[in-house]
Amino acid sequence: MYHPTRGGVRGGRDQFTWDDVKADKHRENYLGHSIKAPVGRWQKGKDLFWYTRDKKSQNAEMEAAKEEIKRIKEEEEQAMREALGLAPKRANRPQGNRLDKHEFSELVKRGSTAEDLGEGHAEAARVQGVGFASHSPSTICH
Repeated sequence: MYHPTRGGVRGGRDQFTWDDVKADKHRENYLGHSIKAPVGRWQKGKDLFWYTRDKKSQNAEMEAAKEEIKRIKEEEEQAMREALGLAPKRANRPQGNRLDKHEFSELVKRGSTAEDLGEGHAEAARVQGVGFASHSPSTICH
């Protein structure tokens, strides 16, 4: 039985690329294909090289994240106490990205959009709901 070999040059470090492995139908035959040539949705947003990261920097990042979560929980707890009347309301509570009076009046003007006000106000864009535009009886389908 004669089985012809693959065409082209077999081997050669300079000719190998992991991008070629991504498109190869026999990609599972390559050692490390799931790390070096990931294909599909499973790897999106995942740190595929988590095991090679520095432990000290990971610990510092985790501590910073824990501190932030702790601070947020304390803020939420305080806000809940204020809402229930168990604690006095604070006057200088951080408000986040609030609009001042001028920005608010510009936003609610008819035809004004968040892009007119500049960056940071895109989530406050004017949205027109169902039934906003008037239709003539000839354009309505029954």
